[in-house]
Amino acid sequence: MTADVGCWNTLYNVTPQSGAELVPMLLRQGIQRFRIELLDSMKPKEVHRIITLYEQLLANQIKAKAVWNQLKALNRAGITRGTLQSSRDPLAML
Repeated sequence: MTADVGCWNTLYNVTPQSGAELVPMLLRQGIQRFRIELLDSMKPKEVHRIITLYEQLLANQIKAKAVWNQLKALNRAGITRGTLQSSRDPLAML
């Protein structure tokens, strides 16, 4: 768990998560601001690649599935939908 400057506590999973597949729907709903969370341990080249992929997605220059696939290839641990999974049972943690 890490606390940032704004006192947000973030619990990092061993496997990164991506909401790329939700972006087109969110854009259609009028959402205009998005946040990408990165780790201090990431190398500049990796950070640049991730930001570029999301910029392309937001500009409709690349499909969400392509972003997902490239992020999975980029990260050896792979990407999971984690809590962003649509069929997730909200009581699963209870």
